Formats: sequence, structure tokens, C-alpha cells
Amino acid sequence: HTVFRRMLAALGTAPHRTLMIGDNLYTDIAGAAALGIGTLWITSGVHGADLAVADPQAFAARHGQRFDHCMQELHW
Repeated sequence: HTVFRRMLAALGTAPHRTLMIGDNLYTDIAGAAALGIGTLWITSGVHGADLAVADPQAFAARHGQRFDHCMQELHW
């Protein structure tokens, strides 16, 4: 969780005012969630093949993980 603590310090913000956007449930999302940072899981990334036939909530629960929000893709 060191990287997330460093990020919060560098930004000068609190976990509850921050959103982590990531595609890896075990590193991006789990690390942020452990510190109380809001999470947005992009499901078409690292776990895309696994989630092609699975519900994201069920997949996360089976793997002992949680997230706040999810999207299949993020475009900007």
C-alpha cells in the first residue's frame, strides 16, 4: 500500500476524496480499497477474458475483493 500512501501525500488529499481507476483487481483496486480510496474497476483490462462470461460482482466476491464502481471500458 506504500504507493497509494505516497500518492495521497503527493496530492495532499484524503482517501475519501480520491478515486483510483484501474484494471487489475488484485493490485490497483485492492490496494486502494485497503486504504479507503474509492475505486473504479475497468473490467476489459487484465481480467477481460475472465469477465467475458462472469458478473464483475460475483467474480470479485469469489476472489475476496471488492470495488465501488466498475465499467467495461474507459474512454477520454
